[in-house]
Amino acid sequence: MAVYNPTPPVPHGGSPVPPSQMRVTHAERDRVAEVLRDAYAEGQLDEEEFDERLSRTMAAIIEQHHDERGIRWPISVAPYHVDLIVINPADSAQLQAAESLYDNLWEAGVEVVLDDRDERAGVKFNDADLIGFPFRVVVGPRTLGEGKVEVKARVQDEARILPFDEAVRYLQEQIAPHVGRGGALVESRSCHPGI
Repeated sequence: MAVYNPTPPVPHGGSPVPPSQMRVTHAERDRVAEVLRDAYAEGQLDEEEFDERLSRTMAAIIEQHHDERGIRWPISVAPYHVDLIVINPADSAQLQAAESLYDNLWEAGVEVVLDDRDERAGVKFNDADLIGFPFRVVVGPRTLGEGKVEVKARVQDEARILPFDEAVRYLQEQIAPHVGRGGALVESRSCHPGI
C-alpha cells in the first residue's frame, strides 16, 4: 500500500516547491513530457508512476490557470484549442455550417471539439468556460446569415465576428506560436472528436 505524500521528494537535496508556487512554461512542459516519455520507454517508470507524475503536472497547470468560471488552459497544453458551439443543432443550416467549419479547422491543424448537444446556449458557453478551451467559436442564427461566426478567446471579454475563412486563419495565427512544434499545427486526422 502506498502512502500519498503531498510534497514529493526533491532530488539533490533541493527544497520542495508547493504546487501553488509552481509555474510551468512551455519549454518546461515539453521537457517534463520528454523526460516522462523516456523514463517510461526505458522501463524506469511504470504506467502508474507515469500517470501520477502527469496528473501532478496537469494539476499544477490548472492551479495556476483558472478563474471563477473554470480552467483557462494555456494554448500550449490545452487538450483541444477550440470549442465549436452550434446554437441550434436542429437547424440544418447551422449544423452544416458548423460541420464544414469543424472539418476546415482540423484540416488547418487546429484541434477542435464540436458541441452540437441539444442544450441551451448558456449551458454550452458555461461548459466551454468550465472546461477551459482557449477559444470558443459560435455558429448561430445572428451571424450565420452573413456567413460569419463569433470567435472568443477564453482570456478575453470581447468576441470577434469573423467570416468563416478568416476565422480559420485567425485561429491558426493565434495558436501556432504556442504549440511548440516550430509553429506547425497538428496534422489532419481522419476521425475527429466531439462532446
